[in-house]
Amino acid sequence: MTPDGRSHVVIIGGGFTGLAAAWELTQRGFRVTVCEAEEEVGGLAGSFDVGGTRLEKFYHHWFTSDTHVIDLVNELGQSDRVLHRPTRTGMYYAHRFFRLSTPMDVLRFTPLSVQARIRLGLLALRARRVRHWKELEDLTAEEWLTRLGGREVYEIVWKPLLKGKFGSYASEISASLRPLRRAARRCSSSSSMRPSATSAVSVTELRVRRSRPGRAQISPHA
Repeated sequence: MTPDGRSHVVIIGGGFTGLAAAWELTQRGFRVTVCEAEEEVGGLAGSFDVGGTRLEKFYHHWFTSDTHVIDLVNELGQSDRVLHRPTRTGMYYAHRFFRLSTPMDVLRFTPLSVQARIRLGLLALRARRVRHWKELEDLTAEEWLTRLGGREVYEIVWKPLLKGKFGSYASEISASLRPLRRAARRCSSSSSMRPSATSAVSVTELRVRRSRPGRAQISPHA
């Protein structure tokens, strides 16, 4: 409790989640201290300098359906710093590039048989019906994707992606993994054509005042 009677909350980690939580708490009247080991806040949502240009530490984007993030950007008054771009999906297979942004692209994806192409398109629709991730807790990604799209679709489309990201653990990855479910919903669906937004908003727009190395005080807009 602070001298003025407000509760004092300490948050470990100044990444996107920590800063967003701190912002929310300050809006509710709490005093917040964020402890961060690095010299700059932001975590994987931050960036670093390369020859005078800021390069992202990690993959930064969201979709127009990610309303919670969009609302936060609007609340911070930074919507004019968001770049809207059309989403394009593609795949490199057997030394060729294939687009997979529209239903017609899927029908032209010759590495799959005609029947498998149709199943790939239907997979996105079926994946969208999942409302609660707990339904998938007992399934591996391989089991779930094979159930939705068949073995041929899994072997040609999904297995290389899973192995590239998770290596020898690919067959053990849970179907409840959020990025996996998002990818399944996007693949060959009309939603992949909707505008996406690439963040140009610095996480330090959450009004971080650094008090000393490894610690930052968070305050709402003045």
